[in-house]
Amino acid sequence: MAPVLAVVLTGKEHTTLPGARDVQAASDGIVDDATAAIVGSELLIEGRPVISLHRSDDLRTACRRFRTLTSDTEGRSARVGVGWGDNSHTAREHARAAVSLGSVLTPGMEVVLFPDIQVAYDILRLGDVRGYISIIEPLLAHDRRYASGLIDTLETYYRCGGSVAPAARRLGIHRHTAGDRLRTARMLLGQDVDTFPMRLSIEAALIAYRLAAAGLSDT
Repeated sequence: MAPVLAVVLTGKEHTTLPGARDVQAASDGIVDDATAAIVGSELLIEGRPVISLHRSDDLRTACRRFRTLTSDTEGRSARVGVGWGDNSHTAREHARAAVSLGSVLTPGMEVVLFPDIQVAYDILRLGDVRGYISIIEPLLAHDRRYASGLIDTLETYYRCGGSVAPAARRLGIHRHTAGDRLRTARMLLGQDVDTFPMRLSIEAALIAYRLAAAGLSDT
């Protein structure tokens, strides 16, 4: 059986879908935390078709189109999270997690898919946030003492594909400063932050740190 795919909309007390009358009628009464599903080539809400999807649309593109459709009169759109699973309960749980965790980890992302936040979801389920954070504790301690920006620099460096110059531009610092911070991070961790296993560990630790900072754990 094909996985169930759910889209959860949050962010407004009430969502009104402007446009064609059939769309308005099919979608009347959608409220915060409503659930929809993409089945075949149609986007459904409570089993009724809302908008046809082009075969060339990937999932994120299709959801962006739906998100635009849900804009209110002031142009504000609901946030969209997408989850899927072997049953509707799992799909909805994953979709809601995509919305809630996406607002912390990917605040600028219009449509958050469950795989975007799955590492964070799994960390919370394991209940060992502090254990993950301990991996980067030397960097956190250095930042607390010297306001050295090591955590922000390393996180931005990873987001920029491991390239120093783009990371420095995004941080608004000189590339030499970014390079110095990365060398300090390597020294404090005693590891090369660019090796695949170490990068995986550090990125998981950074996610755990962001979750804790947002109050999404008991650490």
